[in-house]
Amino acid sequence: MASRKLRNPSYKTAKRMRALSLLSKLKIRTSLILVLVFFLFMVFTGAALGVFSMHGNNLALTQVVQNQRAGALIGEAVDHYKNVQSLLGRALASYVINNDRQQYAVAAEWGGASSETATPLSKESVNFVELAKKEYEKSRTAFKSYQDATDALDDSGEWFYKVNQAYTALMDGGVKPLFDLIMKGKLEDYHSFLSNTTGFLEDDLNVALDRLNKHQQRVVDQTYETEGGTYALVVKLVGLAIIAASLIALLAYVFLGRMVLRPLRLAGGHFDRISGGDLTQRSEVRSRNEIGGMYES
Repeated sequence: MASRKLRNPSYKTAKRMRALSLLSKLKIRTSLILVLVFFLFMVFTGAALGVFSMHGNNLALTQVVQNQRAGALIGEAVDHYKNVQSLLGRALASYVINNDRQQYAVAAEWGGASSETATPLSKESVNFVELAKKEYEKSRTAFKSYQDATDALDDSGEWFYKVNQAYTALMDGGVKPLFDLIMKGKLEDYHSFLSNTTGFLEDDLNVALDRLNKHQQRVVDQTYETEGGTYALVVKLVGLAIIAASLIALLAYVFLGRMVLRPLRLAGGHFDRISGGDLTQRSEVRSRNEIGGMYES
């Protein structure tokens, strides 16, 4: 039964006439409000697209900045560690140049200082060691900031955990003992410990840092690809919005022309004929809005 109604031309015509009748009864104010609603919808749609794009860019930028900040902080910690090794090396050079070992032996033999309380290093060498200890503390401070910065970052691959583990092992087990050895003048033990234990721990840290750097580069590459996809999506949505806005503008023009402008032109022609003395012409009233009411009056 329903299919017969749809196939019946008279049914379709009656349905179209009912739709036109409903449109003809729309008030001018209602018509203008509908047009305004259409345009407001497009404005809000454009604003939503802008917010969506900005939100995606903000998330991507935040992720990149956090990774870059973490990289800068771990780089600062490593730089201070390198300063530690440089200053310890200068302390050793000062030890050799000033012949600290011989001075210590002479002082112990002649009673200038007891072998239990006197240091085997000169004042210059001790100063270098103290500077190295300060750089050590700066390195630990920078590393603590690095840990705080990476707490909120994804560590599913244990990139940050491996760096934390390797750095802590190096500073606690590979650097602290060097201070004691050099202050006691145990150069052979110092060189042996530096070449073996400290060297291996440095290699572990370098491997962990290399994995972290590769991960951070992947994050940057993935963010770039994601933003490229988001940009393409936004461009498509903007294109669709432009097409929709053009269609709505065209429909609004046709709608207003049919419901407002055309009846006004007909009314203007009708009143011109009346002012010319022609009272025989009648105008067909199709609209039921304010203009239709004006015709009937």
